[in-house]
Amino acid sequence: MVQAKTWSLTKHFDGFPKDSDLELKVEELPLIKLSEQPQNNSLEHTCFLFLQTLKAHCHHGRKLDEARHLIDRCFLSSSVVLFFCRVIQSNNPAFPVGSHVIGRCGWRTHTVCDGTDLIPIMPDWPQDEAFNYKTVGSLEETLKKASPDGYDCFFENVGGPSSSVALQQMKNFGRIAVCGAISTYNDTTPQTGGKLQCREHITQGFEKMPAAFMGILKGENVGKAIVAI
Repeated sequence: MVQAKTWSLTKHFDGFPKDSDLELKVEELPLIKLSEQPQNNSLEHTCFLFLQTLKAHCHHGRKLDEARHLIDRCFLSSSVVLFFCRVIQSNNPAFPVGSHVIGRCGWRTHTVCDGTDLIPIMPDWPQDEAFNYKTVGSLEETLKKASPDGYDCFFENVGGPSSSVALQQMKNFGRIAVCGAISTYNDTTPQTGGKLQCREHITQGFEKMPAAFMGILKGENVGKAIVAI
């Protein structure tokens, strides 16, 4: 048997959630046996939970003893966006032991699943490199060492000088998601940002105006099309 810890909702939130609204339980889960092959079950150990605002879709008018099972079920099914799990036992060939999956299970340390709604993660998941950007000697050199060829994606959640350093190492056509710039939230004087550079396609001579215009339609220009008179 495997012990699974789970969080359940004991009553509906009245204003801000309280510790007494939640209860930590321990469940005994059965081991997955190879003889159960037709069931295609797998046992997953939760590595990370990605939270969202709780949405307990139960009716407030129900008595607690009538709605307890609904409250628990709603909390487990709707209070987590995604869970990231490692398969530790399995007789499901689609999810072998050691593989990682993403899905929904609620606030649980372990769960038994038949594979429905599970999303397998590629087995050759790249080795993410982690460091404290506040303590490294040179953020620029650290980023270059981690990915000498530059970066395809950048999730901006800090702002300030570190953002400027990261922008310089983006690949062409890289994607940047701006979530926040917390390092500048309390500044009384705005920080100086990096200068934006844009490419221009300049055609010399007013007489070449038609040619420049038709060039745009053919995709001959790279950057902003300008006619210098």
